[in-house]
Order: sequence, then C-alpha cells, then structure tokens
Amino acid sequence: QQLGVTPGLKEMVEIYALDNSVYGQQHLKCNLQIENDIPRSNQYHYLFNSFLGRKHIYKLLTSWLNIDKNYSYSQGLDGIAAVISEISGFDFESSVVLFDKFLNKFLPSIKDPTENLLYVRSHIGRIELILSFFEPALALHIQRIGFASNMFAISWILTFYSNIFTIDRVIKIWEKMLVIPDFHYYFAAAMLCDLKSKIMLMDFNECAACIKNLEGLVDIDHCIQYAVVMAKSLPKSFLVLNYRKEGDDEQFQNEFYTTRPWEIPPRLTDLTTQKNFSISIFE
Repeated sequence: QQLGVTPGLKEMVEIYALDNSVYGQQHLKCNLQIENDIPRSNQYHYLFNSFLGRKHIYKLLTSWLNIDKNYSYSQGLDGIAAVISEISGFDFESSVVLFDKFLNKFLPSIKDPTENLLYVRSHIGRIELILSFFEPALALHIQRIGFASNMFAISWILTFYSNIFTIDRVIKIWEKMLVIPDFHYYFAAAMLCDLKSKIMLMDFNECAACIKNLEGLVDIDHCIQYAVVMAKSLPKSFLVLNYRKEGDDEQFQNEFYTTRPWEIPPRLTDLTTQKNFSISIFE
C-alpha cells in the first residue's frame, strides 16, 4: 500500500513486461550483465544458490527492463530483486510491479544510470550531517582520516543494504524506510555509531577493511531502533541546504525540475512549522 501497488497493475506486467521482444535488442547488454551477475551475487541470499531462484530473479529483472525503454540495469539490482521476490511470495507479476514501484519511490532517477549515481552522491552527505549532530566526535574522526561516506556508503544506498545483510534483516530495514523519510541514511549513520568504539581507534585502511563485511559485526535491531530515534529527534531543516520562499514556486515549474523533483527545495513555511527550528550547518 505504501508503494501504491494495486491488483490492476498486474495487468500492465501481463501486457508488455513479459514480452522480451519489446526492447530486446536495446536491453541485450543489460541481459548479458544480469546473466553474469546473478551466479556471483550475494552469498547471503539463499535464492542465488538454487537454479529456480536464479531463474526467477533473471526473469524479474529482464521483464522489468521491458516496462520502459529508458530503464537500465546496474549492479546491485539483483540483490533488491531477491528481497522483493521474498516479500511478494515469489508471485512473478507482483514481484515485477513491486520492484518497479520500489525503485521509482526511492531512486527517482532510475531511468538514467549517470543521473542516478549523481542523485545518490548528492544525498550521501546526509550521513555525515546526521553523525555531526548525534556523534560529533565520531564525525570529526572520520573527517580527519579522510573516510568520507561517498567512499563506502554509495553501495549501501544504491542497493538498500540488500548486498550486505540477509533477506530477513533487509526486510526489517525496508519496513522503516516505507514510513520514515530518508530512513536508509539514518540507518547508515546508526551503523557507524554502533561501530564507534572500533572506528575511533582505526585509521583509513582499517576502517575500509572493517566496513567491507558488516554481517554479524553490527546489531541490526539496535541500529534500527537508534535510527528511528535519530529520525524523530533530528530537526528536519538540519539536512536542508536551501529553501524556497513564498511566491518562488513558478521558477521551479520548468523542464529541469520536472525531471529532477528532488532538486526542488522545501518551502520555508514547511520548515518553520516544526517544534524546533534550525538552519543547515552549511548556512
């Protein structure tokens, strides 16, 4: 329901998503990449260890590509497809529709791989802002050793943690993502906080090695709880770099902002209605 999925949307899949001839030639390279990725995908996903599981994920991804000629496959989407398959009970049509809705909600620039990466990079700095608010000492240490979030967290956000945790744990994270805006950024910050005692004693290389394998290293349930606390207590405007005043709406009604709605800053009145008002540290 949070993704706007209705039974009628299944008809869309039946009409053209299953027809691999729609954009077959255009997506041929993507299909080959999917074939190469699935066998070597995340070891934590039991689906990748069975022939039927791999076949289901391959069919899901290739059918999703046929929904829109502008869609393109990127590494990591296979992990998301595995989690979606589990959520949908392996109902194929439901899996395709859920997958499409999920990506369009959390990666609005999904139709352009280059724009998609830029979108994530432009938002990834929120992790450091959140850390600077709740754990300034940790944020300062990470800054001093040069361990910027865009060096390790992009894969977390692009795959929504489906490449580092088991499916059951990823689903727990996603449940909060659907109801709490930007929760995946808060969760990333919460994981770093959970590792604070280790990271504070590490240099750049040691941090990089530590972050590579988080399964079993962090307390997922604790991180989720702390991320919820962060999301509720952090002033909304703290993550906002700019805002628009009343009467400025017209200048954002052009083609550029139509294709990049995430670039439209919030209204000042929306920010000031919260109980505690603050301005971004960059201002």
